Amino acid sequence: MKHILLTSTALVMTAGFAAADAHDAHHAHGVTLSGAANVDSNSDTGFTYGAEATLGMSAALDNGYTASASITVEAADSGAGAASMGNVSLSSDAVSLTFGTDLHGAGFSAASDDYAIGAGDEGVAQGFTAQLGLGDATVYISVANEAGEQMDADSLEIGATAALGGANVGLALAGDDYVVSVGTTVQGLDVAVALASIAGDELWDASVTVPLAGASIGLATDEASVSVLTVGYTAGATEVGVEYDSDAGTSFTAAWAAGDLSADLEYTAAGDFAANGAYGLGALSLGGGFDDASNTYVEAAYDLGGGASFGAVYAEAVDQNPAEDNAVGTTVSLSFAF
Repeated sequence: MKHILLTSTALVMTAGFAAADAHDAHHAHGVTLSGAANVDSNSDTGFTYGAEATLGMSAALDNGYTASASITVEAADSGAGAASMGNVSLSSDAVSLTFGTDLHGAGFSAASDDYAIGAGDEGVAQGFTAQLGLGDATVYISVANEAGEQMDADSLEIGATAALGGANVGLALAGDDYVVSVGTTVQGLDVAVALASIAGDELWDASVTVPLAGASIGLATDEASVSVLTVGYTAGATEVGVEYDSDAGTSFTAAWAAGDLSADLEYTAAGDFAANGAYGLGALSLGGGFDDASNTYVEAAYDLGGGASFGAVYAEAVDQNPAEDNAVGTTVSLSFAF
């Protein structure tokens, strides 16, 4: 289990524009265009650029359904990672059917990804997913189907979730694999149990969480007799978390914030340590930190307005800043979003 409690100094910018044309009371059409681009110069690796644009279209139909489509064109890593992807869907309040790429599989939708059933958190690379809402229950179906290839029944996934008598129940099926999960609240305690069979291995886990004023205590165990005790505490601007894993050891996280100033630290069961700090000065944000190997980093970002920003970072280790996106050396970047 990995718990990360970090404060990012990165500026996140999203913007877009939309145009709607209502032809009559039964048809509403909309088109959206959004995108982002960046240019980076690193002291070790040199100059790189990337850009992405997404076009979205939607129309409300007479029968209460909404038809929508989207396509994304990307040129990452100076064009080396160029790709395009998109989805076409038909949906209502209770039903949706989507064809396209990068979709969540039915198993993931119904049982999360604790057991990586089916496509797991990678989702369906290409294919279709269907979702049907039936009151307090939802049924999911997905099939991975590469463009131009025949449908492969082996990639069929089926999932379902339902609220039954105060409990939330989930079921996921993919080939011979399955996951059944139940979660409920008993006398103020959050209780969860899951049974699974993945690639012939019989698995299970159970957990109990005790919510308290400003704190929580959780205990979990599984078929391998690995027990995990977690304790979380929040007091004003301070958050502290401790986790004891009988297999991995003890880890610790803490975070503090006051106005534009924030700090956090993390100590992992493997003995790794990292500390970060950040300060905001209007459009300018500053950050820095160090780790147990004495690697340090400093970074600054300035919001130029209109979706544009300028940034600079110096780091002695890769992915050292809270956003985990820095290279080694000095990097200067200009990015914008629209």
